[in-house]
Amino acid sequence: MQKLYPIVENHKWGFMDFGGRVIIEPNFDEVREFSEGYAAIEINRRWGYINDVGNVVIDPQFEAAGTFLNGLANVKFIGKWGYINKFNDFIIQSEFDSAAPFKENVGVVSKNGKFGYIDRNGKYLIPMQYDDHGEFYNGMAAIEYSNKYGFINIEGEVCIEPDFDDVRDFSDNHAAVMKDDLWGYINQDGEWVIEPRFDYAGDFHDGFASVGKGYRYGYINVDGSYQLSPQYEYTWQFSEGLAMASLSSQCGYIDKDGEVIIPFQYSAAFDFNGGLARVVQDGRHGYINKDGEYIWVPTK
Repeated sequence: MQKLYPIVENHKWGFMDFGGRVIIEPNFDEVREFSEGYAAIEINRRWGYINDVGNVVIDPQFEAAGTFLNGLANVKFIGKWGYINKFNDFIIQSEFDSAAPFKENVGVVSKNGKFGYIDRNGKYLIPMQYDDHGEFYNGMAAIEYSNKYGFINIEGEVCIEPDFDDVRDFSDNHAAVMKDDLWGYINQDGEWVIEPRFDYAGDFHDGFASVGKGYRYGYINVDGSYQLSPQYEYTWQFSEGLAMASLSSQCGYIDKDGEVIIPFQYSAAFDFNGGLARVVQDGRHGYINKDGEYIWVPTK
């Protein structure tokens, strides 16, 4: 199916195509992105799903709804979370306090403040025992235990000891970790590849990671050297060759050499996805292409 982009008009949400043509009329109170041909939509404080031509395929009945991944979606029903398939059958009953989308065929769920991991049949792979959790990446997930963070494998075995003050999930084979109030990066063997020296460290994407020193942000490459020294008020990850950054409380887009490709002029801006990026001006949402041209003039 063609990629569709959420739009808002007269405070209702619908979808457009890459050229800015309305494909699904703005009739919904809120929407999520399409995934596997379905998008979650909200009507009168209840969530359901539509297909890519705008037909309601699962009636709004849930208190909250996630996206479909590998044929299952996490939904909240009568105060508890579970998982449904595209026929609206509960494959895993709504019994959890929280439930994240399945990644690498593993779902993260919680009860009574503890997190564990289940398979697609609802069977526990790893019991509820952790204070916090991450998503699996190449068979490893971040966990919190006794106020320290480490990583486990799919069997629940500790593969990197909980020895850190905070961690992020692995991305591009690196994980940002905090030790003694400073952030650095480890590899999947738990070895330091970039020593902790940053006040903030984001995920690696496209070979670069956003890092912060004091109140300024820039980018490093995989050997830890600066690609762009900290100079921005905020930076976000690179996507499709561009990254959102902010100066003077305005957002724009830069390339990997720091050249301003789209000027700092938006009150908020998001990643490029499929060649377009959503931007916000004065509470109005629009879409631009990589030349900064409006494909959808901001509306609300």
